Amino acid sequence: MNLKELRKMRLSENTKQIVYGSIPLIFFGIISTQLFIAKESDYFARLGSLIVVWALLNLTISRDNYSRYLARIERNRVIRIINHQSRLRELMGDSITLTFDLHASQIAQINRALGQENPFVENSIDAIKEFGVDIEKRMETAPWVDESKDMISKFRSSETEFQKKSNTYNNWNRFIWLLEVILLPWGTIQWGYGDLLVDWFWS
Repeated sequence: MNLKELRKMRLSENTKQIVYGSIPLIFFGIISTQLFIAKESDYFARLGSLIVVWALLNLTISRDNYSRYLARIERNRVIRIINHQSRLRELMGDSITLTFDLHASQIAQINRALGQENPFVENSIDAIKEFGVDIEKRMETAPWVDESKDMISKFRSSETEFQKKSNTYNNWNRFIWLLEVILLPWGTIQWGYGDLLVDWFWS
């Protein structure tokens, strides 16, 4: 397997988290072990402060980035929902108008046949026919059936994508928090008592 094929591979989120979490744990673990074996009690303890700083800065920044990203995709989702509902209302209004005109055309034809006055269109055969032809053309070119189906399909897809992203970044948020919880006590204990541990072990 060459490098290009490796790049094309998509790691699962669990694998990414394991790799991400392993880097600081292995890095600080190896250095701590080396300092412990070398009996460098002062440096061993000082490394604990670096672990604490790394946990507070890097992990806190990462959590903040994930939180801001989640807020952004949620805001975009709300805007998308508003636009979706607004356009559906427009299509519904057009549909209601055309339905009303269709009934008005039928009433006009009935009133013409009964010799009654017509409130919707001029009470002549040509005007009523022209009105009916216009309605038929509007029905044939009416966009709401196909457009509403397309909109609903896209909306469902976008909701599915939103849920997927939301779950992914919520999982990352929890994972970063867990990693921070591991590193902070580790660094704090090593910082405060690491020199005593090294001296006691090697004495």
